[in-house]
Amino acid sequence: MAEPHSPVPSLLQLIHNMTSEYFADALRQKITDDTTHHMNYYEPEYFVPENHGTAHLSVVAEDGSVVAATSNINHLFGSKVMSHSTGILLNNEMDDFSSPLITNDYGVPPSPNNFIRPGKRPLSSVCPAILFDKGSKEVKMVVGGSGGTKITTATATVIFNALFFNYDLKKAVADPRIHNQLSPNTTQGEPGFDERVTAGLALKNHETEFLTATGAVVQAVVRQGDRLHAESDPRKWAYAAGY
Repeated sequence: MAEPHSPVPSLLQLIHNMTSEYFADALRQKITDDTTHHMNYYEPEYFVPENHGTAHLSVVAEDGSVVAATSNINHLFGSKVMSHSTGILLNNEMDDFSSPLITNDYGVPPSPNNFIRPGKRPLSSVCPAILFDKGSKEVKMVVGGSGGTKITTATATVIFNALFFNYDLKKAVADPRIHNQLSPNTTQGEPGFDERVTAGLALKNHETEFLTATGAVVQAVVRQGDRLHAESDPRKWAYAAGY
């Protein structure tokens, strides 16, 4: 089967790198326990704008089928244009692209890797994920979230909480989280996050601050033996449903 056409020649190689052990090892070698670094140390080559028009749904069906779906119209009310025939608000995903010489409203400079090109998709923070158990080969977790640039870190945190730290799923999703998106290089804690941790990060040269509101919203389903545990993030006053 032929590889799908990509307007970015290096895209397939990039995807291969992201799922390889040597790429993970290279990232691991950049981790230092005693201090953080200037953002250039982490070799940033991306641009991820803030957005507010996202929702995520995680589903596991009785026949084993699973869905992790993140939908997005980007900013509040998308492009602020509504179709007269359908009543659907049109998205403004084009705003996720970078444009030369234009720094976005959040102080993030444009990235040439994210400039507009025919057939190209803009960068996004969405990361719907389906994780499999290595032993049983069954689906272990279905997860994803909404919340702009905080989606990736929030989803990763919930995965670690549930699968590595063995939190029950309610605690894994609900516990206050921290976020750092490299630019601006500030580590942000949600209200209620352990101040001892942020104080420790400050000692390691992190610039820290506390958010005035909660961050991303995560929806997750985890299989424990023959049982399914589902949690919808209380940050959005949501609840999980089953049948």
